[in-house]
Amino acid sequence: AGTLDIYMTNTAGCSYCPSTSFNNNTLDWVDQKGYCEQPAPFGDTTWVAFENITEEECAAIPGFQGDAGDPINGGWWFDGEVGGFQFQILGATVTSATGGSASDLGFDVSSTPDDPITTGTNGIPNVLAFSLTGATIPVGSNVLLTQIAFTDFNNGDICFGEDTGSSGNNAISDGIGGYIAADWGGCYCGSDSDNDADGDSICTVDDTCPYDENNDADGDGVCGDADDCADTAADAVVDSDGCSDDQSPLSVSQLGTTFPSEFSITQNFPNPFNPITSITFDVAKMDEVSLVVYDLTGKEVATLVSGTYTPGSYSVEWNAVNNAGDGIVSGMYIYRFISSEKAITRKMLYLK
Repeated sequence: AGTLDIYMTNTAGCSYCPSTSFNNNTLDWVDQKGYCEQPAPFGDTTWVAFENITEEECAAIPGFQGDAGDPINGGWWFDGEVGGFQFQILGATVTSATGGSASDLGFDVSSTPDDPITTGTNGIPNVLAFSLTGATIPVGSNVLLTQIAFTDFNNGDICFGEDTGSSGNNAISDGIGGYIAADWGGCYCGSDSDNDADGDSICTVDDTCPYDENNDADGDGVCGDADDCADTAADAVVDSDGCSDDQSPLSVSQLGTTFPSEFSITQNFPNPFNPITSITFDVAKMDEVSLVVYDLTGKEVATLVSGTYTPGSYSVEWNAVNNAGDGIVSGMYIYRFISSEKAITRKMLYLK
């Protein structure tokens, strides 16, 4: 058992495509990034995820010409302020997350007491934090974000998500719930770790990290046909390849005892998301309500809420699986909240 401090450096910057054909910040940057990185002749350019320039310089990045010949310029600007984060810790069982700038600013910080040693890349984030007041974490360098407490450390390594060059089940969002690209630190290796080849307690390319789970037969950090991956939830169904990627929507919980004045629903957070997102909805009076996810063709994907609810605020978490228990594909989805008084529709984006 022990504690681990999580530090974050966040600064303002610009995201854009070196090809001027795709710089138009009135459009969806996720789509633009995909177009930018398509094979030639359409794109064939690596997207610049971050450049430390001013907001004015970001807005002046050349773009394509509009219908009337007027320039449409600009990259995507991030002011550096963080509105929420989620991350998965591999190599120990997280028991709590407290303190740091997230708690100081009144963020709702929760932890999940599952055992990430066995969850692999299908596991759920151990720590989820967001602000219900609109507060954001300001720009800062090496600021203590939160401190996790853990047990069951296997004397191997404690890592963020996957070791596949991506962030795994980790995400950082800006003040309005938009996804922010991030670099994640290496694994923490115990002083007696066999994997810490150079003895610096940090897993780098010089080491044999991350810890090779017993279930991850080929050591690639991903549940594949060659592995025997463990279930990640009590209701999970193990597929023929031994990996558990069939799960139900995670949970619905009531938030406090305040009675809302009207039926309403929030934008999901984080958005875009991978693999979990949270949606809060308000019930003004006892009523039959539903919350359903649809794809862009109007086909029902998942029913997250259906039944009679008493007045209050509720939060539902969804882990990107459909009603049949199968994982969904990347893309835009619609979620619709219906009561006897109104129907509210919003969009969300799932990125693998």
